[in-house]
Amino acid sequence: MGESFYSATCEENFVASKPGSEESFDVCIVGGGIVALSCAQALNNSGIKVAVIEKERIFSGASGVNGGFVAPGYALGMEDLEKKVGSEHARKLFEISLGGVDKVKSNILFYGIKSASVAHGKIDLLRYNPSRKEIEYPERMSRLYGYDIKPMEKKDLEGMLNTESYCYGFYHSRAFHIHPLNYGLGVARSIQAEGVAIYENREVESIRKASGGYDLVCVGGIISCKEVVVCTGGTPGKDPEIIKKSILPISTYVVTSEKNDEIPEKYIKTECALGDNRRASDYYRVVDGDRVLWGGRITAFPTSRKKGIEDQIRQDIRNVFPGLSGLKFSYSWKGVMGYATHKMPCIGRLDSGVWYCTAFGGRGLGSGTACGEVLAKALLGDEESLGLFQEFGLKNTYGFLGRIAVEATYKKYIIKDRLDEKNKS
Repeated sequence: MGESFYSATCEENFVASKPGSEESFDVCIVGGGIVALSCAQALNNSGIKVAVIEKERIFSGASGVNGGFVAPGYALGMEDLEKKVGSEHARKLFEISLGGVDKVKSNILFYGIKSASVAHGKIDLLRYNPSRKEIEYPERMSRLYGYDIKPMEKKDLEGMLNTESYCYGFYHSRAFHIHPLNYGLGVARSIQAEGVAIYENREVESIRKASGGYDLVCVGGIISCKEVVVCTGGTPGKDPEIIKKSILPISTYVVTSEKNDEIPEKYIKTECALGDNRRASDYYRVVDGDRVLWGGRITAFPTSRKKGIEDQIRQDIRNVFPGLSGLKFSYSWKGVMGYATHKMPCIGRLDSGVWYCTAFGGRGLGSGTACGEVLAKALLGDEESLGLFQEFGLKNTYGFLGRIAVEATYKKYIIKDRLDEKNKS
């Protein structure tokens, strides 16, 4: 659709590694997003010789164009996760994702990535009066997961948001938001300086078994390694077929407004990341001091109709903040998220010996960072954390039929959201 706000305001100058005459590594990681860098960082810290191989630019995929929210959890909600695996298993999985959130924060501090522009706090917003179950949610998360959430009543929200749309909220103090592209390039620059080879514009055409490991046939030559990890997210390219068939590429759209002093002074008077709890949710935050970055409009069939998407999102903004109905946009773009049918990350090893880690469903900054470390531990021989994800494997999404099902589900969600708001308000 167009240039993102992140690429237009990128402050990090990353220069990719130059190919050597004899390229051989302990581990090659295919893909250059959040999972790849997290895995590479953990392996490198253990003395493993690592290469990251990206077919375009580092963080050019979903990792660098998302909403910038860093929060624990997975696309599959915690209640559904408990039903699937039990409360103790779910607690361990939540702890892993929370560790990923903390790792992002510690990387920013350790590597001094000031351009990541950290802003603390996230508020989940309700468009209707909360049920008893929702009111009890913070206590339950504290008791079962040791995670603090502060309830916010309508009067609390009125001082932050100039809108009548919200009736209740939940404040997450450990969540935060960042400039994801600056963060990713800052991490890439830092771990490259520590010894990780990071290649850009080198698509892996095929992965071949070879003596002592694998040969990766790439644009520009062959790279040899003992182990291969595939971390390509929603745009799997020429990955093994079983991985491609297990990922639904879901598009979401993001806009950033022109500079407008009224946004922080009158309408969104908080630095927190914001998102409603609808099934077909909107998410937004103030960036650059006086712009709003707003995302939503999920689809399984992406469009390049820039004006159409902008008009739809402008209507979404108008529904919440009528005073911003004439807002103009400086940037609009789409991102492609990888989803599995079970809405959990897919992480493990193929029969061929190739490792994989993918399908974070819009929760990649936190849980993707965590799972990159989980995979690194498994490569080093510790598969305890990996075992917690084995319940969720690679499952066929049925391609075009799967996309049709997603579209139908999304439309159903929109109807249910409207009914909930009408009946519960």
